Amino acid sequence: MKGLLSTLMAVIIGFLIPINTVGERELMNYLDHNSVIGKIEKEAETIQTIFPEAERIATTLIQDYGEYTISYKTTLYNIYLTKEAICFSYSPCGYVIVNMNDFSVPEFPPYADAPFMRETSVYEKNIYVGPLNYYRYNEITEEVIEIKTGLRGKACDFKYAYTKSQQMHCDETRKIYDEAGSRSTEAFFTNYAPVTWASNYLCGLDACAIVLKYLDSHHESGLLGASFDDNGELQAYLLNNGYIPNEGTFASDIVSGIDEYSGINAFFSARGSSFTAAYDTYHDYNPYTIANSVANDCPVIIGTDPATDWNYNDHWVIIYGCILGTTRYFVINDGWGNDGIFVTVLDDHYDDYIIFY
Repeated sequence: MKGLLSTLMAVIIGFLIPINTVGERELMNYLDHNSVIGKIEKEAETIQTIFPEAERIATTLIQDYGEYTISYKTTLYNIYLTKEAICFSYSPCGYVIVNMNDFSVPEFPPYADAPFMRETSVYEKNIYVGPLNYYRYNEITEEVIEIKTGLRGKACDFKYAYTKSQQMHCDETRKIYDEAGSRSTEAFFTNYAPVTWASNYLCGLDACAIVLKYLDSHHESGLLGASFDDNGELQAYLLNNGYIPNEGTFASDIVSGIDEYSGINAFFSARGSSFTAAYDTYHDYNPYTIANSVANDCPVIIGTDPATDWNYNDHWVIIYGCILGTTRYFVINDGWGNDGIFVTVLDDHYDDYIIFY
């Protein structure tokens, strides 16, 4: 843990810049300002200075978790189609995303495979729109494709952009990286990592099943019983018995129910549990509300706000670690079968959350 804390202190968090829409005219104006000479100069600087420094930061971070070697490096673009970050993929697993403008680290999972593959076509670019938002851009069709779902859209569909100024924080990032040992950080974790269940059900059911399994395994052994040991069984029970729907949900739907579904508190009551779920809006939260829940060994469900509204609303993930201080991360189970993912604490990236007590 000491190594973890000292390493975490080394990083300034990346951030999202909220915008109403990224219109096609604004996009073209932005691209027009990048002269050919400027692109050549920036390319040379990237190769000579930025890549080695970014690699040093990434490797220093991930080496706290074992022996790693770099498998490949992938350039990530923002939605303006200019270079923004580098994804370092490691063997046997793990990846670190480093912003090439200010060397902040918005995301690094030591145990998950990188969501971005090597560029396989000269007509495609990897697009990064902040934690858990992964896309590819096809220059021929001018479409942006979400990597997780395959959904397609245009750059002008995005609600916000992930981009950082090269001048704004670069020097300060290096300073904090070099003086990491003098920074104070508070770390909160559950006693165990939740199960990494992922199923064909939607994320609301998966998130509820993961948290209920944790509460059963570590707090109330009779909450579930032996019939819910395998992935998919608990999700089916919650759906078929009218507790949680297999559709897009708000926090209030999960906690109190919607239409013919009675919600997770009704499940607690029916099982004779002492647990209760409550929800609140993330934008109004005190960071220690989530941290204290985690410290009390109760994971938190939180909704991430996607960069587009193509076909879904939030994606529910599970927080089981919280790093507060100069650097701020949530440590999450992403509901897609991965855990140990350190993501930035960003107000514009999250919606409602659900705590259990």
